[in-house]
Amino acid sequence: MYRYFAYGSALSKRHIGEWAAEHGVDARLFARGMPAVLRGYRLAFDVESRFWGGRVANLAEDEEAAVHGVLFEIPPPAKDAVLRKEGVATGLSEEIDVSVEAEGKRIAAKAFVARPEKRGEPGPASGRLLAYLIEGAQERGLPDSWVDHLRKQAADAPQPPPGPVGLKLDRKR
Repeated sequence: MYRYFAYGSALSKRHIGEWAAEHGVDARLFARGMPAVLRGYRLAFDVESRFWGGRVANLAEDEEAAVHGVLFEIPPPAKDAVLRKEGVATGLSEEIDVSVEAEGKRIAAKAFVARPEKRGEPGPASGRLLAYLIEGAQERGLPDSWVDHLRKQAADAPQPPPGPVGLKLDRKR
């Protein structure tokens, strides 16, 4: 199995369902996952996204911090769906090796971070993305302390989505 630690929009079942439908991916791949924590990193909002209308979540190394998320076990043939969701094909992000804690065990997994040239100064999160992160953290049973941490993040005013969830726009003229 391909183990994938998600800490961003993939936490939200609603968002992942919309994205999967638009991209012809079986959303059930992301239906089950276990709460997990990644130590040695913090959540950073340092990547601008036109789609999200502001900064999106990224990982930044920080020995004193931890990021809560979900560990998914994806069948190897479906790994490409994860790579598409995380923006590897578009050059936005890259895969890194991590070790997360889940169900009382250390588990090797993959996570995704923005490529260095895509990062900017940290700042307020996209309000729309942050709403999905909070919703997803609650749905996935992440600790209340993490949900509170997300609620305390500075955010831009939520903007409506520009169109379908994945930048795959068919424009009729």
